[in-house]
Amino acid sequence: IFISWGYLWRRNAGWHKRMMTFATFTLVQAALDRMDLLPNQISHGFVDSALRLYILLILPLIAFDFATQRRLHPATLVGGFVIVAVHGIIASLVSHPGWSEIANAFWTWLR
Repeated sequence: IFISWGYLWRRNAGWHKRMMTFATFTLVQAALDRMDLLPNQISHGFVDSALRLYILLILPLIAFDFATQRRLHPATLVGGFVIVAVHGIIASLVSHPGWSEIANAFWTWLR
C-alpha cells in the first residue's frame, strides 16, 4: 500500500519520500523479526515485538520532521497510523480462536 501511495504522490516530494520510507520499513521488518540478537523479541509475542520495532524505525523520521519542519509531516502521521492499525488488526486476528483453523485450511489448499 505504501508503494502505491508513494507512486501516486511522486510529484509531492515530502509525501513520496515518506511513503517510500514506510514501504522500506515493511521490508526491513522481516529481517528484524529474524534477528536473534534483539532482546525479548519472542518472549513478548511476535505482534507485540514487531510493533515495537516499527516504532524504533519511525522515531528517526519523527525526529527529522521536528528538526526540519517543527511539526510532524501529514505523511508521517498517515504512515504511522496505518502501521499501528494493521498491527492491531493482525493482533485481533491472531488471538481469535478460529484463525488457526482458517490458516490451516488455507495452507492445506495451497499444498
